[in-house]
Amino acid sequence: MDAAQALADLLELSPEVEAAALFRRGDTLGHAGVDDDTVGLIVGAAGQLLDGAGELRSDGTRVTQVRAALGDGCFFVVREPEGDRAAVAVTTSRATPGLVFYDLKRALAATAGEAEPKPRRRRTKQAEEEPGDAS
Repeated sequence: MDAAQALADLLELSPEVEAAALFRRGDTLGHAGVDDDTVGLIVGAAGQLLDGAGELRSDGTRVTQVRAALGDGCFFVVREPEGDRAAVAVTTSRATPGLVFYDLKRALAATAGEAEPKPRRRRTKQAEEEPGDAS
């Protein structure tokens, strides 16, 4: 699934999510609910939030999710445990944190192989010669 579709699904299923984006190292992979100019600000802030939270860890473990409460809403960021892609969502104040984190992780998982082309399956000569099951 492509990033735009995964994010459109996220906004449709989660009315508390007002805007969302997928990104890799500051580069936006897709966004929904926000214009092209504003998405750069959101993605930049999300990356800084993850990096800043990571600097506060004394044990050196990687920060994979952060929630920041805003006056009238929340800012959620989720990063792949192994990898460099992340997702961010801006929500209303009524959003349930566990559900938003879950939905962002699902959007990342749904687009996991999008950047890398999937290998094509080779057809063997035998498979080409065998008739298909017509029942």
